[in-house]
Amino acid sequence: MAASLRSILLIIVLLAGLSASAAVLAQGFSFNGVSNRIITPNGDGKNDNVAFTFSNPFDSAGSVKIFDMRGHLLTTIPINSGTGNAFAVWDARVNGSVVASGVYIYVLSVEGVVASGALVVIR
Repeated sequence: MAASLRSILLIIVLLAGLSASAAVLAQGFSFNGVSNRIITPNGDGKNDNVAFTFSNPFDSAGSVKIFDMRGHLLTTIPINSGTGNAFAVWDARVNGSVVASGVYIYVLSVEGVVASGALVVIR
């Protein structure tokens, strides 16, 4: 098995043990979690994107930023709000092209609260 494939499988095993519903509270904002930490953007309708869900009762401004492992900002995802529930979706694309396989970091920032974690893209 190639070393890079072994590394990806190890990361998948590690991510599977993480809680997907850590609650972060501040002034009404709460981060509910990430729907899918492992993305396979092949268009089959399964695991093609990741959704970040949270409560945002005051419709506060915020963003979800995606970084590569070198710390380069790849994209900023808009937050879609409505009646206190909010979400953001990333389809593993930057400027219309699917990113390379690898580990990516997300940083959600709303009301001065920051939640972060890792995502894996497998192509």
